[in-house]
Amino acid sequence: NLKMLLLTRPGEYVMDNDFGVGMSNYLFSQQGSNTQGVISSRIKEQVTKYMPYISIISISFDDTGLDMNKLSTRIEYVQSDEELVQIFDLEVRI
Repeated sequence: NLKMLLLTRPGEYVMDNDFGVGMSNYLFSQQGSNTQGVISSRIKEQVTKYMPYISIISISFDDTGLDMNKLSTRIEYVQSDEELVQIFDLEVRI
């Protein structure tokens, strides 16, 4: 469910035009703290709205290679019925 939420572009899901983060939309954006802040905010907003049983602990980006064709994101979260921290790594490429 989290992967679908992250990869779906806003407007792509006909029943709800606001659903989705659209991670691939950020592939060619200037990678930096401003863009990462926008992505993080969108992820938190979408998870709060559509997956309220998840609490995000942290969102980080791998910007060591500065590859414009790749966006690597790590989300650490906890589900409301568990105490175990889970990690979701997502790499979007063209």
